[in-house]
Amino acid sequence: LHGAFQDSQSATMADLAQTLASRGLPVVVMNRRGYGGLPLQGTRRVLSLFGLDEDLDQVLAHVGQRLPGRPVALVGFSCGSGFGGRYLGTKRAAQLSTWSG
Repeated sequence: LHGAFQDSQSATMADLAQTLASRGLPVVVMNRRGYGGLPLQGTRRVLSLFGLDEDLDQVLAHVGQRLPGRPVALVGFSCGSGFGGRYLGTKRAAQLSTWSG
């Protein structure tokens, strides 16, 4: 999860993703709504420095469909770490398991 005023193409995110991928790990880097050229769409047309939970919900659901049964780790930088921490702190464990249900 990228930091403030960054996107998935920032050096921080690109370097981390490339390093993890070179070690055989599947990597997904998302852009928060309004960053990286993404428009402000969806149920709430707002720009959030710390991300919107419904956007991460969609990304995790997609990952769960593409890679069922795989553990997921959220990694954030700067505001992205705040986004990940808030997200994990407000979701129940059952909702965080991409392969349950």
